[in-house]
Amino acid sequence: MIFQLKIGVHLIFFRTSGDISPSWNSWFNNLQTVIKFLDYNNPLSRPGCWAYPDMLEVGNIANYNEGRAHFGAWVIVSAPLILGFDLTNSTKMDSVWNIITNTEALAVSQTWVGHPGMLLQSWSPSPPVNTTLYLWALDCNANDQTQVKYTYDPQTHLITYSGQGGLCIDYKDPSELTATKCGSSSTQNFTYSGAGGTLKANNGQCVDVNNFQGPVMELWGCNGGCNQNWAFNSDGTWSDTCSGGQPKKCVSAKTNSPFSGNQLQLWGKPVSKAGAMAVLLLNNDASQAFTVDIQFSLLNITTSATVRDIWNRRDLGTFQKTFTTDSVAGHDSRFYLFTPV
Repeated sequence: MIFQLKIGVHLIFFRTSGDISPSWNSWFNNLQTVIKFLDYNNPLSRPGCWAYPDMLEVGNIANYNEGRAHFGAWVIVSAPLILGFDLTNSTKMDSVWNIITNTEALAVSQTWVGHPGMLLQSWSPSPPVNTTLYLWALDCNANDQTQVKYTYDPQTHLITYSGQGGLCIDYKDPSELTATKCGSSSTQNFTYSGAGGTLKANNGQCVDVNNFQGPVMELWGCNGGCNQNWAFNSDGTWSDTCSGGQPKKCVSAKTNSPFSGNQLQLWGKPVSKAGAMAVLLLNNDASQAFTVDIQFSLLNITTSATVRDIWNRRDLGTFQKTFTTDSVAGHDSRFYLFTPV
């Protein structure tokens, strides 16, 4: 755990996660690392000692909705809001201005009514739709059939996995490598420097075992580490070259993602002594949209309540027992204020 001190603004916080990168999976995974510091009765994260899952990637991330959800996640757990892009870049600043200047969201971040915010519910309403396989970096296991049948073709620059009819490794999302249908996409091309060498993508980054431990396989800046040096072995395994203090890892292809979290997560933070709650809904599924019933009982609200849309800064009406959202698209969010009446 890394402790940091910002003396100029009297802000003390502690890192809960590894380094963040500009992708949904990265920040969502980092968000999960604060949960253990948000105990309902005695949270460690509090004024003078805030849990910090690294800086914000708003402005660097794929699109507006993902950046807004990321910002809301840091707001709802009272994490320090530290922008991670060049503030003199007017194009980036304009693209996120409505997010970072949302005074209602900022008010939630700055309010303290005894708790920094907490995970209320995490669930998958339906079985995930698996249209692809995800790469995992695992301890090498001769009995694991998902760790064999990998080859690299120096002519086509493709890494293929023949375990399920022939798939190609893809880095469309640099934070999470996958095996998908082979095609003409440039995100399936890798330059291999030879036995025990690097696998470099077209963007100049190298295939990497996250933090030497995995299980995430990603692209990262090339640094010569053993977790970035690879061998395609005669037994069909694809492994890094680590040994000794850094465990050797073999690549596996699975139907589920190595990242944490269910499809949907509901987070809440008390914002008044009268029982008002800010609530953030996150859709962690990239491809499916969901409509969600938010039960007032989860918010400790026993009366009817008014609901305000924080993202759009408008009142939605008064409701009893349950509030039903509109359809929340993949990798999007909804941010509400529930006030008992």
